[in-house]
Amino acid sequence: NASIGALCSAADDIGVRSSMEDKTFAQMNISIDDGKADLHFFAVYDGHGGDGTSTRLQMNLSSLVAQQPDLCTDVEVAVTRAWHVMDWEMLKKYGSVLRDKRKSKTKSLMRTSRKMPNEDNHLSGATAAVVIIVQSKSKTTGSMAPPAVELVAAWAGDSRVVLSTKDGVAVELSKDHKASRPDEKKRVQAAGGSVDSKGRVGGDLAVSRAFGDIMHKGALDGDEFLELIGSIKEQDAFKLQSGPLICTPDILRRVVAPE
Repeated sequence: NASIGALCSAADDIGVRSSMEDKTFAQMNISIDDGKADLHFFAVYDGHGGDGTSTRLQMNLSSLVAQQPDLCTDVEVAVTRAWHVMDWEMLKKYGSVLRDKRKSKTKSLMRTSRKMPNEDNHLSGATAAVVIIVQSKSKTTGSMAPPAVELVAAWAGDSRVVLSTKDGVAVELSKDHKASRPDEKKRVQAAGGSVDSKGRVGGDLAVSRAFGDIMHKGALDGDEFLELIGSIKEQDAFKLQSGPLICTPDILRRVVAPE
């Protein structure tokens, strides 16, 4: 994108896993605010327990962010709302699968390594690291040089956002949401969850924030939480973010000049 002097590329590595659970996304010039501005959206989604959650994020989160009416005026509120709605939509689908499985009693409800890859996508989760630029079309600098831009970094979990300066210095913009972090451990426990001696939520997840992961989201017992998911409307999606595991992002804004 010449107007902001931006180039983007992506690469991934499956590592030791038998199936790829991670997704990337990059799209520039997403028209927003009735064509008065553009959204540039870059993301990494680190899946676990299957690729269901990371795939849904890859396909839908950018559109949800772009649809927020206050994205140009209150970006932090808009992005947080979009993340809550995205999680609500997934939890509704996953809750429906869980209810069907409980009725049929043909499958285990817990994730196990003995199942086929992605067989339990309704139990999957994903951390996220997103960087967006909201660019008003009305602003011009009168110069041929790319203008300074504001990067908005949002993350949940241990996916990281790192800024590389012209001199090759790596500047960490994000801070991992680990259950072993004292403030995150306190929040998890206050919400009725547990963190074991290895720093894992419910003895399972090392991260304290993520999309999906329906088995760790509710402060209520399983049946009550499924009922709550079914009763929540879109405008109240934030009400699903009071349990041990949440997807609420931390957000950092930073103006970056071309030099």
